[in-house]
Amino acid sequence: MGDIGDVWNAVKDVATLFGSGQSQAMGARAFACPSGVQPGQLDWSNAQEGSLTYSVNLTNRAREWFGASSGTSLRLGVIWQYGGTSADHPGLYLHDAYLWAVLDYSSAGTNFTVTGNFGDAVPVGNSAELSGQINMEMTFAGMHWEQRQYDIRIRGNGYGTMRRL
Repeated sequence: MGDIGDVWNAVKDVATLFGSGQSQAMGARAFACPSGVQPGQLDWSNAQEGSLTYSVNLTNRAREWFGASSGTSLRLGVIWQYGGTSADHPGLYLHDAYLWAVLDYSSAGTNFTVTGNFGDAVPVGNSAELSGQINMEMTFAGMHWEQRQYDIRIRGNGYGTMRRL
């Protein structure tokens, strides 16, 4: 395959993924397609689903010393469809990408706000790549306790990484 040329993504708004004790759906789905081309204009007949999950397990003194707390388990992730092709544009593209967060269980007094967004799409070899990030803020007993950020890279060939910064 040749050079895939310019690619784009129009979905860049920051979305709340988890807040007020509930998971929330990411509104618009992101994509990495040839410049000026909408995802519906590509061939997705051989598309597959990609998925990455990162588990955040936090403990506290009540759990460590006395076993009196469950600790906290929060899962973060990204799901996308990859393998889109076009007769007019060589390469592999992705669409229907969204970020998510699910709180499995939490210690008393612990609250989370999780936000996420995608950025610009860029060509990498014969594939389009989409970058994103998830930000997690935790409060305990109403006070700021911890903040974490996660970097996400997904591609039209199915490759993906998710790591804590």
